[in-house]
Amino acid sequence: MQNGFIRRFNRSFREAVLNMYIFESLEEVKTETEKWLDIYNQHRPHDSLGNLSPIEYLQKVQLENCNLDWSNYGSFTAILHPAKTKRLD
Repeated sequence: MQNGFIRRFNRSFREAVLNMYIFESLEEVKTETEKWLDIYNQHRPHDSLGNLSPIEYLQKVQLENCNLDWSNYGSFTAILHPAKTKRLD
C-alpha cells in the first residue's frame, strides 16, 4: 500500500509543480516545492480527517478538548492542566 501513497504523492507533485512551471534554476524548484508542500500537508483537505485540512482538524479537536471536564481523569489532569491540580503529599 505504501507504494500507492508514493505514486499518488509523485503524481500530485508533478501535476501541481513540475508541469505548471518552467524553472530557470534549482532554487526556483525548491521555492515552489516548499510552497506546495505547505499547502499539501497543512491546508489541503484529507479524507482521513473528515475532509478537513490538518489545521482545521487541529482547531476542531482543540475546541472539543477545551469543552471537556478533565477533572474526572485524575493524574491526567496534572499533565493537561498543571495549574488546576493539588499536591496530595
